[in-house]
Amino acid sequence: MNKPDSLRNKKNYFKKADFIEHLIRSEVSVMCLFIILIPATGCRKNGNQTVRAIPAAVRCAEVVRRITAPELSAFGTVIYYSKADVYPTTEGYIESLEVMEGDSVKKGDTLSFLRQKKLFIEKEKALSEVESKKSLLKLSEEKLRGGRKEAEKKIISITGAVHSLDQKKLELENIKRIFSNKKQLFDAGGLSSEELEAVRMNYIKIEYDFKKVQNNLELIRTGYRNRDIEEKGFLVPENNEEKNTLLIKINTAILEAERAVSKAELAAAEADLKSIELLIRETEIKSPISGIIGKRDMDIGEKVKTDTKMFTVFQSSQVFIRIETGEKSSSIIKKGMKAEISAESGKYQGTVKIISPVINPETRTREIKIIADNSNGELIPGSFVKVRIKTGRESDNTLIPDEAVIKTDDSGPASVFIVRNNRVFSKDINILYKIDDFAVISNELQPGELVCLDPHENLTEGKEVRIIE
Repeated sequence: MNKPDSLRNKKNYFKKADFIEHLIRSEVSVMCLFIILIPATGCRKNGNQTVRAIPAAVRCAEVVRRITAPELSAFGTVIYYSKADVYPTTEGYIESLEVMEGDSVKKGDTLSFLRQKKLFIEKEKALSEVESKKSLLKLSEEKLRGGRKEAEKKIISITGAVHSLDQKKLELENIKRIFSNKKQLFDAGGLSSEELEAVRMNYIKIEYDFKKVQNNLELIRTGYRNRDIEEKGFLVPENNEEKNTLLIKINTAILEAERAVSKAELAAAEADLKSIELLIRETEIKSPISGIIGKRDMDIGEKVKTDTKMFTVFQSSQVFIRIETGEKSSSIIKKGMKAEISAESGKYQGTVKIISPVINPETRTREIKIIADNSNGELIPGSFVKVRIKTGRESDNTLIPDEAVIKTDDSGPASVFIVRNNRVFSKDINILYKIDDFAVISNELQPGELVCLDPHENLTEGKEVRIIE
């Protein structure tokens, strides 16, 4: 029985050798040759003895427990928090540029100068005009002070004239009485005609002096009478002090008007000066905010108008991180939530500031803006970052590597292959959420259990495997 079997095996061997030689001559790949040789030579050895197949190699990782919190993870873009486009407020030619793109500036820093020579000449003229008007105002004030003093003197002189008139009136009444008595005495024969004539002449003289003082009083009282007050539309005060004050005001009204005109002319000259100074200040283009020069649109010598954009300044102390998330995941994001921002320059903290009230109908995503401190200037607008927003409380959870999860689709169930005694077994799992490269699951697995990483399609329930690094 053994000898015929041996011959039969030899015949089969030569047949296979002839077939291999034919394949080589037909320029079939060496790989096909090995495929044919393996069942021919590996299945049998020393007769009918079967060679054991090598177990499939798998990489594994342990199930771990860790304190975690649910979070939303997304990639975002750094954008400016605010910006200011700088326009001139007057026309002119650029004389100098004080900053370059990328320079840091503070609010009020000068960015550029427009030509100022002509304006400085105008300013000198305006200064001279202001000084001239100040001198005229000073002169009018001096004239007003002098007019008031003259009015006061006039009032005093009127008072003196009134007293003098009263005195003359008394003298007149007295001489009139004396003359009457003397005349009676003359009629009685007790007085000579010469004596009576002397008394009469004295009476006439005193009467003339009275009328003279009376006329002089009327002359100097012109403009200081009660009717003069009434003609100006005022009531005559009963108090003499108030009356005198009003009379001084009425009789210096022209000087008051001259002073008012001088004041108005000075104010107009000062307004012209301020206007020119404002134009000069407007030729100094200043930054409206603190930040970084993002763009410079003009060069020295170019003419600018009020609608010419010269600079764009980005606020640099704070930045927004813009991310877009799915409709479902964005619903759990709330304003005020803390966010961790990972950039090439390091990690930063931020706060959810703006949540778009609408969803993009094309991408079905929602825009979220996170504000972050950037006082060190390391977060550059336009750069990409990774954002993590904690959406729940921390707790002790079971974690497995994300690459161990077998998922038929995004909404279907998930499973893993666990390794026990060098054999694999399928296990359904419930994924709570994902964090970094791990899936947080319910307690279907125990810490220390091994799960297959990147499980291939050939793995089946109970299949023997060998673990590799």
